[in-house]
Amino acid sequence: MAVGSGSGKSIAEWLIKAIELGCDGLEIQHKTGYEEITAMKGNFGFGIGEIKSSSPEAAALRDELWSLRNRTKRIELRGTVYKARVRTFESFGETAYRIDIR
Repeated sequence: MAVGSGSGKSIAEWLIKAIELGCDGLEIQHKTGYEEITAMKGNFGFGIGEIKSSSPEAAALRDELWSLRNRTKRIELRGTVYKARVRTFESFGETAYRIDIR
């Protein structure tokens, strides 16, 4: 279950939320009309947000994810630099995204 709405958040904001929760990744997948954002710790995940798939915010998020696939994004939080790598995978015929945070 999602813990909040995600309208307008960038990848960096989602990554910061995941880092603050002690997680090492994010997954973004399409499910029933929404893009579900899941914070991951190893193989365990819990929902931290969802965005209506047809919204401009979801389109912007997907565009940002697609542009970052197979690349590294640097995020600085409280003096520590984290590296996030975006990968794509297929989930029930849809493109899904996994972001590993190191």
